[in-house]
Amino acid sequence: MPLDPWGAPYFYQIPPTTLFTSPPIPRTTAKPETYEVSFETNPGKAMVRVENYGVTACDITLNGVVVVSEYEFKKNPKPQIIEKEITLLEGNNLVTWARSQPGEFLIVNVSANNVPTDKYFILGSYGKDKEEGGKSFAADITWRSDKYPNFQ
Repeated sequence: MPLDPWGAPYFYQIPPTTLFTSPPIPRTTAKPETYEVSFETNPGKAMVRVENYGVTACDITLNGVVVVSEYEFKKNPKPQIIEKEITLLEGNNLVTWARSQPGEFLIVNVSANNVPTDKYFILGSYGKDKEEGGKSFAADITWRSDKYPNFQ
């Protein structure tokens, strides 16, 4: 790959790719609601994001390991946002077991940076100072393939 005008390599980024978003997982009357999903992906670091709308107790497990425990859930504010770094395997099983008052719910989202996407990628230079951010000649220069798809 060619070097940028300041002699440094360009950077290449794949934006976070959403692997899945759960439907709203409600707490209904009777026994707690269980939501389970299995998915395959590239192994590596990822992020689980929980949008909690009043659920006060819930366990979220990934491949048999609790990644968000019931003690982390609070009734307020709504939504309560919980974000955790997780490690994905090639094959994954995520289970959510919500226990709370009927009518409360949560949404679980898993995203990762190491999953190729057909949406877009970012190519860029950190500028003269070779550090992220900056102004003038030190400003970052970025090109997004979704905005300029025919760039060559």
